[in-house]
Amino acid sequence: MTHPDLLDEQYPECEKLNEVAPYSQKIVEFLNWLSNEKGIELADYEKSDRFHFPKSTNENLLAEFFDIDMVKVEQERQAILESVRG
Repeated sequence: MTHPDLLDEQYPECEKLNEVAPYSQKIVEFLNWLSNEKGIELADYEKSDRFHFPKSTNENLLAEFFDIDMVKVEQERQAILESVRG
């Protein structure tokens, strides 16, 4: 069995994601509440006086805010799966 501290060293992006999960979940709940209850959506304001929805998902925006590389997270997740299977 792997020691929990080794997981921190082996999969640092997953660990960062895990650490911020309670905070990011609350932010997502708030954004959903804004959208569903108040009809407020995130949008960018263009110079042409038009709004458009951002191309980034909430998950990507939160990852950027918390300085988490989602490509590395996916690579680490695949490595975890391989170690479990192996």
